[in-house]
Amino acid sequence: AQVAQGKTHALFSVLQDVLRALTGDGDTASLEGRATLEWTRSDDWLTLAVTPAWEGSKRRMMFRSFIFTIDARHLRLRSLRMNERGDNYTQYDFTDYQPDTPVADDTFKP
Repeated sequence: AQVAQGKTHALFSVLQDVLRALTGDGDTASLEGRATLEWTRSDDWLTLAVTPAWEGSKRRMMFRSFIFTIDARHLRLRSLRMNERGDNYTQYDFTDYQPDTPVADDTFKP
């Protein structure tokens, strides 16, 4: 399924590849030249800042960076923050993690 078209597709393609690397084998080779990755770590948290490379006008760039916050102890994604231009951002916080909870396939159908 195609999610985005045009230049914004490149941004979401980077995000998708980052998620694949985080949940798969950790290979970030597909991101070379497409994004800058910066890891920071505190005692309990890992933070991954992803800044996509952008060749077009900065004014047309929907998101300038993505920030993943990961619980270092349990290796669980806790939040995804998508920084827009200026000080605006969209953040998704993931709480109440329940491992091995069954979810019906039709939950994801519109």
